[in-house]
Amino acid sequence: SPGLTTVAGGIEYFAADDGLHGRELWRTDGTRGGTRLVKDVLPGQPGSSPSSLLAYGGALLFIAQREPYSCALWRSDGTDAGTTRLSPFFGCGFFFGDGAPTVLPPVVAAGQVYFASSDELWRSDGTPTGTARVKRIDGAFVRIDGLSAAGGRLFFY
Repeated sequence: SPGLTTVAGGIEYFAADDGLHGRELWRTDGTRGGTRLVKDVLPGQPGSSPSSLLAYGGALLFIAQREPYSCALWRSDGTDAGTTRLSPFFGCGFFFGDGAPTVLPPVVAAGQVYFASSDELWRSDGTPTGTARVKRIDGAFVRIDGLSAAGGRLFFY
């Protein structure tokens, strides 16, 4: 069953499991013939479980897992060739019952996209060279629980 949809660059995206590829990124124009798999990021079951879909810069940014507890930020223009990994793989914590990685939803502040796993804050301008870890929070029982933006500034707590 498909998850929530996000429109980016005039394309509607969603994550779904077709029983063959696992949960992966799909696109649709609203017709059966216009609905197709964008890219099989992690072949086979359970799939890459795309989450945190965000329209940014005319494309789609999303988080996908490589294996349990290992995720990365990806960018898609709606084609297989145009779907590329932006960040190195990072730890993405535990998984909820729906299989989605526990990466906080991305927030746009001052024209940049920020996202966080439990102990790392990341920033991206939508390119591989413009995507980097901002801060790793070290310490027992310390984690990032939320992100918000106000007045062009990013706040995390």
